[in-house]
Amino acid sequence: MAESTKLTIGERLRAYRKAAALSQEDLAAMVKLSPESLSNIERGRQVPSLDTIRRLALALSRNPLDLVPELNHEPALEPGRAELEADATASLRALSLA
Repeated sequence: MAESTKLTIGERLRAYRKAAALSQEDLAAMVKLSPESLSNIERGRQVPSLDTIRRLALALSRNPLDLVPELNHEPALEPGRAELEADATASLRALSLA
């Protein structure tokens, strides 16, 4: 993922966590992550897996796509990238329904 995407995921995650009045330690325990890993995700130093995004979104009563806003719209893409992003979007949607 691009550096800007990592920051966006982290910024959104932090905002949703704070809106839910959860500490990093509380949310980390809910989704079976270490507090250090959650902190690294929020600061954009670690890229969460799709499963982690799904678990975080569920714990925060959010749709996984809320954490990855770039997948909610279709910017101009280079050849071949559209298929990759379409596959990623489909995977996230499938995870949110699971």
